[in-house]
Amino acid sequence: MTWNNAITMGLDHLYHYQPFDCDRLKNIIIENKIYLSSPKDFNDPWDCKPFWNLDDLDDVNTQNRHIDWFQKAARDHGKNYLDAKMQQDRELLKKNPKLLRQLVKRASLAMGDEIEENYRVYCLSKINTCELMWAHYSNKHAGVCLEFSTK
Repeated sequence: MTWNNAITMGLDHLYHYQPFDCDRLKNIIIENKIYLSSPKDFNDPWDCKPFWNLDDLDDVNTQNRHIDWFQKAARDHGKNYLDAKMQQDRELLKKNPKLLRQLVKRASLAMGDEIEENYRVYCLSKINTCELMWAHYSNKHAGVCLEFSTK
């Protein structure tokens, strides 16, 4: 798997739109500190929320991949799984798709809560002339757009 980033994409600069706030600008320019937003404060309630298409669980291969993922996650997080118990749980989930769907929904909600509690986001754009970004994130064109070198 390859990861794209500003350098590999050939971008020399990235931009951050924000309202004009002297304290935040001072922190950025003088203190080299940026403010990271909490996903729970985003205007779009679906941002940073994991999503699984539950209709995909009708496919046997997809079911198996999900069950494998849940069992690996359980082992990775300290659940001591005996092979017999793991196989028993696997068969239960295969026979009861409704239970697997409930498990996927609960995992999605739990992951969303975990993301909101433990992660922060600093949004950057490769464009500094987007009218919509200026209107929405820069206090209706009264804010600033900061330029950051990718070097």
